[in-house]
Amino acid sequence: MRIFLLLIAGCGDKDTNTDTDSESDTDTDSDTDADTDSDTDADTDVDSDMPADPTPFTVTVSGSYSGTLTFDEANCTNPLGSSNFSVFWRDSADSHVFVLVGQMLGTFDGAGTYDETAVTVKLTEEAGGSGNYFSSTDGDSISFTIEHIDDQSKDSRSAWGSYTVSSLDGGALTFSTDEIPIWCTSVN
Repeated sequence: MRIFLLLIAGCGDKDTNTDTDSESDTDTDSDTDADTDSDTDADTDVDSDMPADPTPFTVTVSGSYSGTLTFDEANCTNPLGSSNFSVFWRDSADSHVFVLVGQMLGTFDGAGTYDETAVTVKLTEEAGGSGNYFSSTDGDSISFTIEHIDDQSKDSRSAWGSYTVSSLDGGALTFSTDEIPIWCTSVN
């Protein structure tokens, strides 16, 4: 009976202390998280190594569609254990509904330079557009350089580099933009 009372008493004290600590921990954790999110090792690595943010940038195209398109929001993917890599560019201001995509499906082997045999580039309109879709074909010249991509073992990964594309759809759409950046602070 004495052991039972001691166990109940011990549990009661522990619950009381936990509740008090939880309330103060909740506040402390929020404050700590807000103060240190940008100070993690992964973020420090990204900030110190990455080149300056190239956004916004513009792409000028002519041919089947003509216009100057601004992009400022990137999304990079390279699933763990995969030989796929994609970079999607959008305009966060929604001044157009085009998405500019550079992707390697089954051909990505880490940082390096890839050509049109390994890379596909697409410029396509999402919902709300006129349905324009342009993709690289055999006659289009592409040079896709990934200067850096973090190892897949890191929790927070970044990637950067750039690419050039002369035309899409075998010359139906030509690019007069020097380089298109690859700049992702997070690779999913």
